[in-house]
Amino acid sequence: MSVEYKKKLIRIDQKEFNELDYYVVKHAFSIHNEFGRFCDEVIYKKELALLLKKQGFDVQLEVPVYCNYKDYTKIYYLDLVVNNKIIYELKTVADLNKYHKTQLINYLLLTNLKHGNLLNFRSSSVEKEFVSTTLDLKKRKEFTITGDNTPLNNLLNSLLKEWGAYLDIDLYKEAIIFFLGGKDKTVSTVDILKENEVVGKQQMTTLNKNTAFHLSPIKNDYKNYEKHICKLLSHTSLTNIIWVNFDNNNIQIKNIKK
Repeated sequence: MSVEYKKKLIRIDQKEFNELDYYVVKHAFSIHNEFGRFCDEVIYKKELALLLKKQGFDVQLEVPVYCNYKDYTKIYYLDLVVNNKIIYELKTVADLNKYHKTQLINYLLLTNLKHGNLLNFRSSSVEKEFVSTTLDLKKRKEFTITGDNTPLNNLLNSLLKEWGAYLDIDLYKEAIIFFLGGKDKTVSTVDILKENEVVGKQQMTTLNKNTAFHLSPIKNDYKNYEKHICKLLSHTSLTNIIWVNFDNNNIQIKNIKK
């Protein structure tokens, strides 16, 4: 199977989510009131699981999700899953940000669930953010690959057919590196040049000594992004950079040359 997890998870509607989430969040506030805001994340996680279990909820901690393709596997861990229906990601950060939401959406897409919640215990009161998606695997497999024909196209097409689009971009990047032979063969130290003088060195992912590749999740301002890739390319001895951009289900490939 392309994605595997410990138990069958159940996709629920907004009403059922609200009913269940009410009790979980109530206990989260109770723990925050007792322990304050400066404990480690694991303390809040264990206490929340304990309180919910005492109330009769089915609670699983650090639930592994296996994302497979051929002999490649990446494992994600879900902080807390309640009644096999809702994923909770617990944080102890100054503020919740876009990355945290993106992380939880990735988990929802992998498990085909609709609803989850971010809970941050570091703030003066529990900070929570509801996260949801209407995408399912069928919709995520409705993707297009446009642009230049490169050595990456067939591999990308295979990965997207297996997992669908919209997932964490690092998943696709790590898989590409794996199937190209691993980091030893694809991660290179490249000289950064100015007027033929080396001003520094930088690690880049490469297909060979002349060609690098770069993955991004840009949704707009493509020209400005490309301009900066060109600037980087111009200060190396590389001849081209293959730019792969994941704009939701539209994957655009451009072979940028000097």
